[in-house]
Amino acid sequence: MNNILVCADGGAASNFIATLLRLFKNPNYLQDFNLTLPDNGCCDYMGSAALGEYLKQNIKTSISPESDQGADIVYNALAHVDLKKYSWEGLVDEPTVDILHYVKPAHIDRFLTIDKLSVILIKTKESDSERVAINKLTKNYFVKNPDMDRFKAHIVQQLIWNKFYASAEYIKNIANLNNIPQQVKKDILACWSGHIRSRSVIPNPEPHEKLLTIQFDDIMNNKNLIIDQIGKFIGCSSNDNLLQFYNEYLSKQPTMESYLNC
Repeated sequence: MNNILVCADGGAASNFIATLLRLFKNPNYLQDFNLTLPDNGCCDYMGSAALGEYLKQNIKTSISPESDQGADIVYNALAHVDLKKYSWEGLVDEPTVDILHYVKPAHIDRFLTIDKLSVILIKTKESDSERVAINKLTKNYFVKNPDMDRFKAHIVQQLIWNKFYASAEYIKNIANLNNIPQQVKKDILACWSGHIRSRSVIPNPEPHEKLLTIQFDDIMNNKNLIIDQIGKFIGCSSNDNLLQFYNEYLSKQPTMESYLNC
């Protein structure tokens, strides 16, 4: 198996796919690294993240949101840095599996020029936007012990951009995430859904032998297809532990109701 970069927008299950890739290769991966899926179904960092760790330790410039400058940083890391040194102990002899919230064709095409690197691209449709946004918000923002400065910086900016001024003012003045009115949460969701919707129209890159494009909707509703597509792409077979993890993941995914009441 090549090193693999899973590319998707935030909330579109990239960390879940990264974890599946590990389970294809090692059915006992979760037990070996003492990993369990939390109640909110968040897989962040479960597949390891050598690229993210390298960037955290060595690069001060943010690569978010998606940009040509960020793509340059990522390309240089993937092409010229031994990222295995930044993997968890026990994975240093394994191919790296990383996630990146980049989906533009020019960036994907460039990453595909890197030797021994394959890309799995997760695409969303306009109809996926609300569910992807709920995933992102419940797993990265409406969490236990949140970083309130980060929460306010990201959420208030989105609300102002989308002219939800009353909700922006409300969020500016909260001390914690307890008892946020549902209308404020709906305004936040509208902002994030709109962002995902705008990204869903980005065209696909040209077909490539090292590129697998899968659909977010299929991840959520067509498990057997996703397992078959990924298994063929990396040359591995499914296993009972992988299937068990996939089922557990689906059972823990957030809904509109759980988002509004979290």
